[in-house]
Amino acid sequence: MRPRAAAFVALVLCAAGLYGQPSSHERLGIVSLPAIEISLESSMRIAFPDGAGDFLWLWPAASCDISVGGSFHAAVNLPFAARLDLAADARKRAVAALGDLSLSAGWNLRSGSWLLAAELSYAHPTGIWQDGQAEAAGIRSGGGRRTLGAGFSAVRQNDPLMLGVSLAAEASLPRRERFASVPGPFSATLRLFATEALNGSVAISAGLSGGLELARGRAASLDASCAGSVSLILSGPNGSFRIGASRLLSDPGAAAALEIGCSRRIAGKE
Repeated sequence: MRPRAAAFVALVLCAAGLYGQPSSHERLGIVSLPAIEISLESSMRIAFPDGAGDFLWLWPAASCDISVGGSFHAAVNLPFAARLDLAADARKRAVAALGDLSLSAGWNLRSGSWLLAAELSYAHPTGIWQDGQAEAAGIRSGGGRRTLGAGFSAVRQNDPLMLGVSLAAEASLPRRERFASVPGPFSATLRLFATEALNGSVAISAGLSGGLELARGRAASLDASCAGSVSLILSGPNGSFRIGASRLLSDPGAAAALEIGCSRRIAGKE
């Protein structure tokens, strides 16, 4: 396989993942896309404890993706949250819970050396978010709101380097509480990313993102953040493996996180 083909397909599919989490479409090793492809993918994000705590946080996720003709895809993502107490006198060593289930659909369009992609998403509050439940379970795994998302990305091929930019926005719908309906936050993220193919099966990817979050309601506020990531991608004809690290750059005290992901194509029709 030529390095150009491997790198281009990596960013073609990465462009559909428009969020800060590890992409569920970051695959290498496919030269010609089949008419229909079904794949199972999994990822894990691990946040190591800092000097202020003895907890190890893990965010595993599993997803199923269906791609039609290389131009349309639909996916379901099932996230989890887990916490390990590393203290010697811990009463409960480990707790885990389901996060907020999400659905997404996207479209890709290639024009010359450019790949344009758009995606819509919906997240449902299936995780633990209420204070009483979170206290009883020992973990908070969801946001407690229905969320709509939309994003757009553009990727340019410049062999052997791929450069891209993506813009994503999420709006949480109002939630009915005891006395009133409380509006949810709105967030937007701009991300710059690049992938270079070292050979036909190995690529290096790096990204830098900036985000804004607007909290609406009586206690309105605007928060800004910046994050960076780097990863190594190993690919084969039927799947890929990714390992990397990310860090919140806007918080000097934030610890780095380890990110691991793999994908496997289980069915396809040429």
